[in-house]
Amino acid sequence: MVRSEKNSINYGHRIRYVSVIIAVVFLILLLRLWYLQIIKGDFFREQSEGNRFKQVYIPAPRGEIFDRNGKVLVDNRPAFNIELVKEDCPDVKLTLRKLANLLNEDFEELKKRAFLPQAKRRVYEPKLLLADVSREVVAQVYAKKYDLPGIVVNVRPARNYPEKEFAAHLLGYLREITDKQIESGQYPNYRRGDLIGQTGIEQIHEFLLFGKRGVQHLIVNAVGTRVGELYSEQDTPGHQLKLSINYDVQLAAEKALSGLTGSLVAMDPRTGEILALSSHPGFDPNVFSSPIKPEVWADLNNPKDRKLNNRAISGMYPPGSVFKIIMAVAGLAEGIITPNSSYSCGGSFRVGKSRPFHCHKRSGH
Repeated sequence: MVRSEKNSINYGHRIRYVSVIIAVVFLILLLRLWYLQIIKGDFFREQSEGNRFKQVYIPAPRGEIFDRNGKVLVDNRPAFNIELVKEDCPDVKLTLRKLANLLNEDFEELKKRAFLPQAKRRVYEPKLLLADVSREVVAQVYAKKYDLPGIVVNVRPARNYPEKEFAAHLLGYLREITDKQIESGQYPNYRRGDLIGQTGIEQIHEFLLFGKRGVQHLIVNAVGTRVGELYSEQDTPGHQLKLSINYDVQLAAEKALSGLTGSLVAMDPRTGEILALSSHPGFDPNVFSSPIKPEVWADLNNPKDRKLNNRAISGMYPPGSVFKIIMAVAGLAEGIITPNSSYSCGGSFRVGKSRPFHCHKRSGH
């Protein structure tokens, strides 16, 4: 009987100790809840809203370019891109392998593009895998879409130069913005992956042609799965440009230089407007609308042809016969010569003690 009372007293002490411990634990939990709900409530509420709503950007069509009479020189066409949304793909590598087998693509190359580091990438922002694919490829992907989670086909506006090499140096071409250009601060509203003008009119009037990208505001659940779309901000196409170029005069200049190396510029002497500007050999700006093959890039940079070099504005040449017009007008205006004056060309002319300047016809005129 005595032993039983001793055991009863020991259990009573233990119950009190456990009760104190439980009370302390609950007090800590209450204090923690009070801290999270009252002190940090606004902070976590903002984070929760940020995790619930995601933004996906949609590129805007660039502005079209016309000649002085309204002839289309540059417009846009739909380009089909195969892209990956990682958040919608439970097993990225498995999906990429299935896609590679379906389209006979290199799995390692697709994996490299999918996992390529991208600064400031937003959740649900697609990663480009294959650019500007054919409609046949699109049909293949759609036929197997149920087996390719996270793979999407997005239609993006791509630059189109209907006349191909026509006025290529004048119009310019697009390429993806570089890190150096972003860091320069000249493009504050641009993001990695954006296509911008690198030469010609495309570069000079970049900010007019670029437009305003659209935004999709998506609703996602706690694990990041897309459950709906809240609303969309429509993209705004870039401004249209009308140049002083005359299509017919430009076409005549292109034909005159066909098969030759050189440049030709035609101006309206009354206004100074450029009616035509051609440089040969030329190139097709459409090749820059999709990834460039190594052999094509090597051909464009061939030091013999220098196809990307605009000889009309970047070359240094003696003024030649073009300057004769200026001197003749000056001579007539000052009365030094008359419309009937004539001079003999001996094939070269020496100015002071400098080297002789030769005529294109060494025997003279």
